[in-house]
Amino acid sequence: MTEHGYPSDPAYQYDPFYQGTTPQSGLEQQAAYLQASVPALVKAGAAQVFVTERDNLTGKFASEGVLSGQVSDPIANQASYTIVRKRASTRCNSSSRNSTPRR
Repeated sequence: MTEHGYPSDPAYQYDPFYQGTTPQSGLEQQAAYLQASVPALVKAGAAQVFVTERDNLTGKFASEGVLSGQVSDPIANQASYTIVRKRASTRCNSSSRNSTPRR
């Protein structure tokens, strides 16, 4: 999967199960969406899922990042960052425990 994201701006949250009504609930719904979708993509066979890292520019993709602010802004984690990081850590740890070392 080359890129995956979901906006935190409620104006662009089109999935009826994940729609916020305020900026804060938009962030919460973004996190909930990624918490459900990333494992589903992996279960469906995606070997890797690249989640949009930073908010940037304008329009419907501008709030997809798990780190808020424009590229030139200081990094600020959003709730979705914690969800994605936790999922990636779990996946990496379970993969390393279950893999056979190469010789």
